[in-house]
Amino acid sequence: MDTTIALALAAVVILIFVVLVFFVAHKEKIQFFAEGSTKGFRRQEIQTLWKTAEKCGISTPSLLYDSVPLLNKCIAMIQSESRRNGTAEREDIKQLLSSLNVFRRHLALKTTEHGKLKDSHELELGQRLSIIFKGKGIFSSRVLATGRQLVISFPVQPRKLFRGPPLELPSTEWIGKRVSVYAGLSGDACYVFDSLVESAGESGGKRCLNLQHSARIDRMQKRSSIRCSCRINAQMYVIKSKLVDYSIKEGESGSACMLEDLSEGGALIRIGGKGRQGVQVKLAFNLNSVPVLMLGVIRAVEYNRGIRQSRLHFECTYIENDMKEALVRYIYENASESARNAAPSSGGDTAAHTDDDGFESADTEDKAPENSGF
Repeated sequence: MDTTIALALAAVVILIFVVLVFFVAHKEKIQFFAEGSTKGFRRQEIQTLWKTAEKCGISTPSLLYDSVPLLNKCIAMIQSESRRNGTAEREDIKQLLSSLNVFRRHLALKTTEHGKLKDSHELELGQRLSIIFKGKGIFSSRVLATGRQLVISFPVQPRKLFRGPPLELPSTEWIGKRVSVYAGLSGDACYVFDSLVESAGESGGKRCLNLQHSARIDRMQKRSSIRCSCRINAQMYVIKSKLVDYSIKEGESGSACMLEDLSEGGALIRIGGKGRQGVQVKLAFNLNSVPVLMLGVIRAVEYNRGIRQSRLHFECTYIENDMKEALVRYIYENASESARNAAPSSGGDTAAHTDDDGFESADTEDKAPENSGF
C-alpha cells in the first residue's frame, strides 16, 4: 500500500515537473494564445499571427494584435523573402499571406473606428470642404471657426465653361437652405453631414456662411488597403450589358488610360476627355507579366478642363484570387515605406472635392461624357 502511494506521489511530482518544464519552454506562446483569446481573436487567427512572428523574427509577438504598421512590414517581408527563395507559389505561403491580409483589413477598420470624427465641432480650422447645394452644384470652402456655429469661407464654384474668377451665389440664395457638407480628412476617411445655412456675414475680414453644427456625421469609404503610387498603362472597358462578362472578348474595344494609384480596393485612373460617375467598367493591365482584370464602378470624377483629362476614382467589386495575389504582392513591394508603415487610410476618394492642380470635382452622373469613350 505504501509502495502504491509512493509511486502515485512520484507520478504526480513527475507530471507537475513536466508541466512546469513545458510551461517554461512555451511560456511566451501560451501567453500569446491566452492574450489573443482574451481579445476575442479566433484560434486560427492566433496561429496565423504566431507563425508570422516566427517567420519575421518579431521579439514581442503580442504587438501584432494591435499594430497595423507592424503587420504591413511582416507582409512585405514574407512576400519579398518568398519571391527571393522561389516559394511565392507554394500553397502554404499563399494561404498565410491571404489570412494576414484578411486580418489586417479587419484590424485596420477596427483601429480607425476609435479615432473617427464624432461631430462637426471636431473639424479643424482650415479644413477643406465641398458644399453640395442641390440644384446649384458643388462649391469649395474651408472651415473658419467651430464655435456656436460652423463658420465656413464663402463657397465658390470654379467656372466650367469660361475662364475667369470663380462663381459665387448671392448670400440670399444660401440663407435658409439645406446643404450637404463633405470633409476629406488626411490620413482618415471622408465625412459627410447635412446642415442648414443660418446666416451670412464676415469672419476675419472674409465673407462667410454660418451653418448649424451637426451631431450626426457619417464616415464614408473606409479604405482598408495600402495605396501604391504608380504609372501603369491600362485599358478600360465600359460594361454596357446587364449580364457581366468576367473576361475581355476578342475585338472588344477599350480606352487607353493610366493608373496613378493602386490598392486592393480600387485605383485612381487618368484618362483623356470627361468621364462619367456611376459607370461600370473592366480595368485590364499587367503586373510583373501577370495579366490583371478588375471589375468595378467609377465612384467619382475630377476633370481638368485646361488639359481635357479626367481622374476617375474606381472602386473594385470583383477580382479573381490569383490576380488579387499578384496585385497585393505588387502593392506591398512598391508602396512607399511611409505607406506601408501607416495604418491604411480610408479613402475620401469618392467624395466631391477640388484639388489645387487644376482638377475639379465633376458632377457627371447623369450627363453625357465628353470625348471619353464612355
